Amino acid sequence: MARPTDFLLNTDYEMDKIIYFYEGKVASNSGDLVSFPHKLPFLPLLFGVWSPDANFNESHTFSYLGAYIDFDDYQGYAAPSVELYAQDENVVMNRQSVTGDFYVRIYGFEPEGSHASLASTAGRANTFILNTDYNYRKLAKKGREQIVFNPSSPTQYNDLTITHNLGYKPQVMAWLEAAYTNENDEETTHTVEYDFWQTLDDETGLEVKDNTIVYHPRPAQSPANFYLHYRIYYDEAQ
Repeated sequence: MARPTDFLLNTDYEMDKIIYFYEGKVASNSGDLVSFPHKLPFLPLLFGVWSPDANFNESHTFSYLGAYIDFDDYQGYAAPSVELYAQDENVVMNRQSVTGDFYVRIYGFEPEGSHASLASTAGRANTFILNTDYNYRKLAKKGREQIVFNPSSPTQYNDLTITHNLGYKPQVMAWLEAAYTNENDEETTHTVEYDFWQTLDDETGLEVKDNTIVYHPRPAQSPANFYLHYRIYYDEAQ
């Protein structure tokens, strides 16, 4: 097979498949926390963009809410942001410092291990087509790995290392899943959040290396089992 990095589109290698799409408006009076059913038999791996205008001329990626500033003369988030995550039944958005109406385009992947029967996405074919003027990322590895609890670790969890052996720093997408447990350690509810692995702390978060990716967990404050969903691409990070 030809090297995946030599082509913008190479069907010798697996590519991402969008199995969920939502486009809509979030009204200014909807409150900071907005949710609606995703109607899928699994928790989708969500990502996307939001915009203060309907034409998406100014677009922002959904992101972890990030830094909260608490100075004597100011309290609030450093920049407007909208957090996005999936729960067992719902898509949830949480906005901070975003005033007025805003518009969203949300996409989703099927997680590793799911083999559900899904409806066709052909209804969007008039706007989503293959165009080899653009690069289509080639999947090298994907999966879901549990983050191991270790009470003797500073964060109470071991680092998670995933090997890819590409010899360069690849493009990576990741989602953190929290599986909340009851007193019998039975998983009861789940949340999968894109970008929640991000951190302002240099010692935690996702680290991409030439032959591995390493997730350095942040301290956990809730009774949950944690998993990292990841997608590693042959395409090199720039």
